[in-house]
Amino acid sequence: MKKKAIFLDRDGTINALVPNKPFIDNLDDVKLLPYVKEWLKKLKSMGYLLIVITNQTWVGAGYYTKELAESINDKIQTLLWFKFDAIYSCYHYPDPNCSCGCRKPATWNVEKAIKDFNIDVKQSYFVWDKEKDILTWKKVWCKATFLIWESTNTEANYVVKNFKQVVDILEKDFWNT
Repeated sequence: MKKKAIFLDRDGTINALVPNKPFIDNLDDVKLLPYVKEWLKKLKSMGYLLIVITNQTWVGAGYYTKELAESINDKIQTLLWFKFDAIYSCYHYPDPNCSCGCRKPATWNVEKAIKDFNIDVKQSYFVWDKEKDILTWKKVWCKATFLIWESTNTEANYVVKNFKQVVDILEKDFWNT
């Protein structure tokens, strides 16, 4: 039986970004966004797999290690009090000579998750915080994409301010299908 999933970005979607810094390179800086824990648990209770798809550009640039990036993932899961179903990371720096296929908006990590978990893309969603990540959704054609960001010029199906709005929309869809 095919499963449904929520594909999530990590930094800026689940955990807060550090002001005036483009990356998190310190475990002490890892903080969940408000109410993320409660709303992700709600999505889990609705039967969704929770799968993180994240670009960790700064590992490839040499600012911190893959081990630290994975420790940050572990700390996020500790703060949530549960584990994601999977975390797929790209550690490559965006180099015009590198065509890794796993760096969003490329779809390799999403396609791997779809295969690994037998996911029905027509019942699955993306939740991101950057417009460029929406290109991934367009290539895979999941049911819809949410952009946690205020924008009037977006290709996202929904622009929301937080996970509560994501859950509210998905609950309506859940009861109407």
